[in-house]
Amino acid sequence: DFEGTTIGLAFLKSICSDIYSAGIIQDHNRNEIAVAATMAHEMGHNLGMSHDTKACTCSAKVCIMTDTVSSIIPEKFSSCSLQSFEKYMLSDMPKCLTNIPDVSSIIAPPSCGNGFVEKGEECDCGTPEECTNDCCDPETCKLTAGSMCAHGECCENCQYKKPGAVCRAVKHDCDLAEMCTGFSGNCPADRFRVNGYPCNYGEGYCYMGNCPTRDNQCKAAFGPQATEGAASCYRMNEKGVYYGYCRKEKGSHVPCKKKDLMCGKLFCTGGKEMPQDGSLVSFESCKASFPRNGEVDPGMILDGTKCGNGMVCSNGECVYAEDVFKSTNCSAKCTGHAVCDHELQCQCEEGWAPPTCDSSS
Repeated sequence: DFEGTTIGLAFLKSICSDIYSAGIIQDHNRNEIAVAATMAHEMGHNLGMSHDTKACTCSAKVCIMTDTVSSIIPEKFSSCSLQSFEKYMLSDMPKCLTNIPDVSSIIAPPSCGNGFVEKGEECDCGTPEECTNDCCDPETCKLTAGSMCAHGECCENCQYKKPGAVCRAVKHDCDLAEMCTGFSGNCPADRFRVNGYPCNYGEGYCYMGNCPTRDNQCKAAFGPQATEGAASCYRMNEKGVYYGYCRKEKGSHVPCKKKDLMCGKLFCTGGKEMPQDGSLVSFESCKASFPRNGEVDPGMILDGTKCGNGMVCSNGECVYAEDVFKSTNCSAKCTGHAVCDHELQCQCEEGWAPPTCDSSS
């Protein structure tokens, strides 16, 4: 049993964490709906929802993310909860909620009619009453006669789209378009520009599909009105204190060398008074965040951030990008109209058909 009135615990924003994607619920009531409400509450924390305040409302007297237990069983999420969930999905972009799991990794036995294609099924359009897909037989979860596919961005009128048809458009500087292969209804996995590719008008270099810059990291930490702090702020990183250092070794804050000043603690100016994560430290016009209770420091400059011409941050040091990415002339090995991606694999440029990338769509 928990102590006091606690009936459940869960980690905040942890739904995709290998370690913290969990919650603990006490079977505290004979009414299973009450226990289910507690389960929804704790899962709400996993999905980025904090406890409701007085300003939060729903169409009932009590909402699911209330911080107190009462005789009324909540059944609705509040306006605040919905806003928090939307913000979590848009800002944190938890990949385990947006990707399609590999069928072979699903442990539960297949169930035809649940709307999800599982092992042994060719398609699943829901129950016979729900199904509106002419390509799939809802009774057997098999494709109908003459159909090659029933689902996916590369499936049209029950047939595979032609090779080279764009199924996922470029979203930003560091993204690559994905094209249909001609032999699958599904769009290939999302691929990104090769690490080290210039982005954001030359302010950064692509790294694992992102364009990390100090300015963007400040906006993420202190809101859209925040900007990168002055160069003078970064002299604090030479001190080797909790609010100015380059990396930690055996619990100690290692000071930055002069060449590494822009790869340690992130300093910002403007924006919100308090950081999104951690606690605030400020001096002059500079402000930064530091972790609470020994957590991983959220206020450090990210690996892959540009720290000079052809230089990026790596483990608190400013190093040559090529020493980290090893991507120079990578695309030279690619045939046809192909370029290197973030895993140093060749990918077709937009409008060119895989796998050879030598014929246009």
